[in-house]
Amino acid sequence: MQFAFLYILTNASRTYLYVGAAENLTEALQEHRQTACSAFSKDMQPVHLIYFEAFRNPALARSRADEILTWKERQKWQLIMRANPCLSELLWLDSESTAA
Repeated sequence: MQFAFLYILTNASRTYLYVGAAENLTEALQEHRQTACSAFSKDMQPVHLIYFEAFRNPALARSRADEILTWKERQKWQLIMRANPCLSELLWLDSESTAA
């Protein structure tokens, strides 16, 4: 079964949040970790995945991301802290995990 994901990234100092949606979470994170990918990735390296939700429908993942984007930062942090109170990295990628 294929899933789509809402995800939240942060920088090393946990001072900035990036909300996105993708059908392949591993590929999305790899793209963010390539500094040329986006202004967020370029300015906020390293990038850490600290929250995600899985959906069976990509439109629902995008809709949820759009909803969370309207929230105040405090609300986003409350959501993250309920699911990941230690702010652990949720997906580790090494240099050899590139998709073939």
